[in-house]
Amino acid sequence: MADEALSLSVASDLAHLRGIPPIAEALLKTIAAKARTGLLNEHKALELLQQMILL
Repeated sequence: MADEALSLSVASDLAHLRGIPPIAEALLKTIAAKARTGLLNEHKALELLQQMILL
């Protein structure tokens, strides 16, 4: 249940992406979608987001 709330909040936050390069937006949405569907665990998703920020 908590995972669903987290997924919904991530999805709604991603709806407001503006002014970032398209590749960054695509990466964020891909990571969020994989985490939401269970193809990527939360720890790995956070790790990927941290690496993406460093780019």
